[in-house]
Amino acid sequence: MRWLRGGLSVVLTACLCWWASEASAAVLLTDNFSDNNYTSNPAWTVGSGVFAADGSNIGNFYGDEAGAGMLAFGTAAGTKIYLGLPEVAPESTMTIDFDLFQSNYAAPNDYRFTVALYNREKDSYYYITGYLYVGAFGTGGGASGFNSWTTTGQIKAGAAGRAMLNGWQHVQLTFNPSEGVSMYYGGNLVSSFTNYGGFDSIDELRLANSSGTLSWFADNVVVSGTPVPEPSSMAIVLGGGAVAACRRRRGRR
Repeated sequence: MRWLRGGLSVVLTACLCWWASEASAAVLLTDNFSDNNYTSNPAWTVGSGVFAADGSNIGNFYGDEAGAGMLAFGTAAGTKIYLGLPEVAPESTMTIDFDLFQSNYAAPNDYRFTVALYNREKDSYYYITGYLYVGAFGTGGGASGFNSWTTTGQIKAGAAGRAMLNGWQHVQLTFNPSEGVSMYYGGNLVSSFTNYGGFDSIDELRLANSSGTLSWFADNVVVSGTPVPEPSSMAIVLGGGAVAACRRRRGRR
């Protein structure tokens, strides 16, 4: 029976990888804060600071940015919030889209916003920090307003000539265990790096008004990926795989 257990383990791994490659990506979670609420459907967890989604004026706003139906960040340094992420099929890509708004900086400066992807098993995370001026990292033509960390613990500058901007901008994050992390801001690739921590998955999105002072807003959050197969579907796949494994074993006798 030992060979059967080993064979089925191989089959299970192969089937899950096949499912991830063949199944289509789907929208797994959304939040446009139309209920004026960030505590349910889905529930966000406040790490520190003050948040609002009902239009409460908790920051330094200009114009009518403090409207309901968007997630507003308070202006204290280290204001941060977390969103638990759905599970996706092994070795598949998770994509996180959202809109990010900065309302009130008048000139380039070192205020920053941080986006992090957390893994519970490792109790660790990858993060990308965006500054409001291009010269935050690097020099000359390689200057960038974005950075992450390398495997050696050194700061890695992002794409040259890119920085955070005023107004609404679209953010897209992708994670794949074999390919690593990429972040697009306003349609431009601003940071990418390998999965140097060996994460199998990403469990949580973390957003932070790292420097404080300025007002930030998030909206239209969409998480996409290849869903984990339903038990009934996987039973069919495994059934066929188990038969194939047994036939291969008999053929070697």
